[in-house]
Amino acid sequence: MPSGIRFRDNGSNAAAHPDEADNTLRGVALEYNKRLGESGYQTIEAVQDSMRSLLEVQRILEERSGQPLEDWENAYMAENAMSSRNNAEYEAWKRDNYKPLTEAVRALMESEGLSREGVEEYLYMKHGIERNREMSVRAAIEEKAEREGKKAAHAEIRAQRDAAKQNGTDFKEPTDTERKRLEKQKEAEMQKQLRNDWKQKRDEIRKQYPNDWEKAQRELDKAATQTRKPIFFATKVVA
Repeated sequence: MPSGIRFRDNGSNAAAHPDEADNTLRGVALEYNKRLGESGYQTIEAVQDSMRSLLEVQRILEERSGQPLEDWENAYMAENAMSSRNNAEYEAWKRDNYKPLTEAVRALMESEGLSREGVEEYLYMKHGIERNREMSVRAAIEEKAEREGKKAAHAEIRAQRDAAKQNGTDFKEPTDTERKRLEKQKEAEMQKQLRNDWKQKRDEIRKQYPNDWEKAQRELDKAATQTRKPIFFATKVVA
């Protein structure tokens, strides 16, 4: 459509009859304004259903198209369901995470004689240890991925050149743009692999010491030190 408006393409609507599209939209708009102007509508929307106007639009579209909206098109139902779904997820989070956490903090304050400010300072310090370790590992991963990505790209081009020579076929050298694109591709592959390696190692250590935070942190620091070295966990670039 020149206007940029998109329609459902079912063979019998405005998408199949572009000359009638403006009249179709105008008719929907007029009917919509008429219904919203009826007496008592504002009260219904304000007191009973704040989304009544959306529902009316959908009803008009169904009446004029002669067919019901698909489930994935029904914004009214999706919005109403979202509220219940969000509430259910919130209650589950509060039950499984928030309440156990607050109970653990309360027990810690009682057993160690800590104030709320003391607990906050403790969390700040512990978070700083983990944050600094993760940032240093991330920087090491990015540096290695960039270096190894270039090597992998050059190796692939070299392999293609050798194969062409062996087969007696012509080989077109990649342009600088193509070469850089391949380097970025290999870099992304390497970075993804290294991040997965670190995450797997980190999860293994945490599972190994679920009830000993200090021991887990010491082991994580050792693993991070190994990760910062030029030799990372066993990985390879998949072309």
